[in-house]
Amino acid sequence: MLIITPLAMAICGVWASIPDLPRLVGWHSLYMKLSMDPRINIFFWHYTIDQIETDSSWYAAGIFLLGMAVMLAALRELKIRETP
Repeated sequence: MLIITPLAMAICGVWASIPDLPRLVGWHSLYMKLSMDPRINIFFWHYTIDQIETDSSWYAAGIFLLGMAVMLAALRELKIRETP
């Protein structure tokens, strides 16, 4: 689980970010076209999130806390397995 969980998180993160790639490379017209298409919800409800999204630092804080929780769980499991 210490390998599968972070790997699954990385894969899901990349999958969810695919609709944002045109904006990263400067294709803003394609990004705007994709952001208005409900079929983009296959990328973990990206369309729905774009419709209700607000600029808030709570998103970054939440991601940080989730990442820390995964790391703490991994460290706890590692400590349990290495204790004789």
